[in-house]
Amino acid sequence: MPDAKGFGMALAGENSEVAHPAPADGEPVAHHLAYRPDIEGLRAIAVLTVVAAHLGLPFFRGGFVGVDVFFVISGYLITGILLREFEGPSRPGWLMRFYERRARRLFPAFFTVVLVTMLAATFVLFPSELAGLGRNALAAIFFSSNIYLYANTNYFAPGSDANAFLHTWSLAVEEQFYLFYPPLLFLLCRHARRILPTVLLAVTVGSFVLCVSMTAHSSQAAFYIFVFRAWELAAGACLAFVPRWRRDCRILREALAITGLLLIAASVHFYFSKMGYPGVWASAPVLGAVLIIFSGQQGPTLVSRLLSTLPMVFIGRISYSLYLWHWPIYVLVHLALGRALRLEEQLGLLALSIVVSAASWRFVEQPFRTRARETSSPRWAWAAGAGIAVSGAAALFLIVSGGMPWRFTPEVDRLARYAAYDDVPVYRRGTCFIDSYQEGAEAFDASTCLKIEPGKRNLLLIGDSHAAHVWKALEEGLPETHVLQATASGCKPFLISVGQEGCTAIMELAMRQFLPNHPVDGVIISAEWKAIDKPYLAEVLKYLKTRTPNVYLLGPIVEYNQSLARLLARAEAFGTERPGIAAQSGDARALDADLAAMAAETSVAYLSPYRTICPAPVHCLLDIQSVPIQWDNSHLTAEGAAYVITAFRRQNGFAPVRP
Repeated sequence: MPDAKGFGMALAGENSEVAHPAPADGEPVAHHLAYRPDIEGLRAIAVLTVVAAHLGLPFFRGGFVGVDVFFVISGYLITGILLREFEGPSRPGWLMRFYERRARRLFPAFFTVVLVTMLAATFVLFPSELAGLGRNALAAIFFSSNIYLYANTNYFAPGSDANAFLHTWSLAVEEQFYLFYPPLLFLLCRHARRILPTVLLAVTVGSFVLCVSMTAHSSQAAFYIFVFRAWELAAGACLAFVPRWRRDCRILREALAITGLLLIAASVHFYFSKMGYPGVWASAPVLGAVLIIFSGQQGPTLVSRLLSTLPMVFIGRISYSLYLWHWPIYVLVHLALGRALRLEEQLGLLALSIVVSAASWRFVEQPFRTRARETSSPRWAWAAGAGIAVSGAAALFLIVSGGMPWRFTPEVDRLARYAAYDDVPVYRRGTCFIDSYQEGAEAFDASTCLKIEPGKRNLLLIGDSHAAHVWKALEEGLPETHVLQATASGCKPFLISVGQEGCTAIMELAMRQFLPNHPVDGVIISAEWKAIDKPYLAEVLKYLKTRTPNVYLLGPIVEYNQSLARLLARAEAFGTERPGIAAQSGDARALDADLAAMAAETSVAYLSPYRTICPAPVHCLLDIQSVPIQWDNSHLTAEGAAYVITAFRRQNGFAPVRP
């Protein structure tokens, strides 16, 4: 395989900024941080896995772990750069020089993407969406996108793929690292150099423990917030202090490199969005990156040669631009088309993203780096400030204007606003429906949600958000019945504890503790069912039948590849056909038939939201008196839920179950 060292050294960047002779045996690598083309290749793996996952390409569902690999690389390289800066007498202004280099490296492409995306979004997004994009852009501009998204968006939620700046959370984490880490490292180097590696190792372990603990309580906080991601950057930093082996062992070197590559590959292929990430799961891709970097420090390996090939180094070089550009391109194209992308379209967007990113790297990134000696620091500071001011002003305009509503009719705006539906009063969110990605089981108010009312028929509603969205309709539509509620996101109502810890704790409370000791007149079970759930669902139905004679299973609901509210607004705005079967995702009809058969076998009453909404496969009810029946891709509005529950009641669906 051709070696790309010559090619890579000709390109400016943080990896080539630190090209020095290789370290002697037993000497810390940070003292002689040589150019590493294999690290460019590792960057390529990281960015390509993220891009492939975002585009929905097969076999890459866990590609979000590419960000973890990026964090390890950043920690390693930045530590090496800073330690070289600190060698010898302290030079005044080193911190400002470091920040200037970071700004030259990051700002030009970043502000270009932000401005171009906001401009392009005015042709695609509806007012409420555009105003939301402006808020996220403002947070990204001021390096706090991760905090904004933590408060507003679950990274893995179905509607998150409409946010063109969703991916900026990781840039904010790195920028916060750049802000706090250099001064801390400088102080440790000057006053505690001997224990510096020990301190970094302690930070790695401590942050990892916090990450695992927080993931169980609030995976959304663990995913976005710097403190819980710091261990990944610190793991890379620790590598800068690992000495080269005094005795070379090629077999061990190769084994470590291959193990590292396999850990990353397995994570990319097997990980999925609802597994409770990062937590302990993040250790696999992080360890994989550490092993690849470490083995490459000791000498060449088959993996390092593969990563050092020209194509891999090239993708690694444009990885920053590729990461920035690919997601806005995908989001805006996906929203503009109003349907799921076909495989050839996904590959086409991948190619387009690479071409645009290569141009961005050549004509936006490179000129600002290569002119570093021609532009004084004060002039560069003014230029950076201007970039922040212009981008911030554009974002503020989108927010203050309400997303430029004059582009569409009031009816279009009204329909589109349902995509930001307030489900708090409908779901009893935060009380009887717990978002386990943000809250723990302690937020569940059992005294309110599991209170039995004497003199009424008491039914327990159990499940995830697809149970919570019918609670209000049940309570209001069945006046002779009191509906207890134990619902949470992040798991399914199964007997096995798989999913977010807060969610599984609530399911355990309802099924294992409450039901055996508080007889109710029946249980209604509902969730976002998938074909893979059938064996676990059959098990829980049999268990529930031992606790109450009346068990009601709510089947799947029709799902769309985008928010139904948005699809209806799009049809109204552009005069296109209203969403039909082409806009649907999954095979709810087949699953509905399977679950109906399962219910019959276990003497459980079966209620089908799918058949109620879609009496024929090609004809699905879309709205109720001009209100979308579903507000996102699968959840019912209050009006939609009332329609479904009323239909069930007319069918005598909640009558006592006959054995």
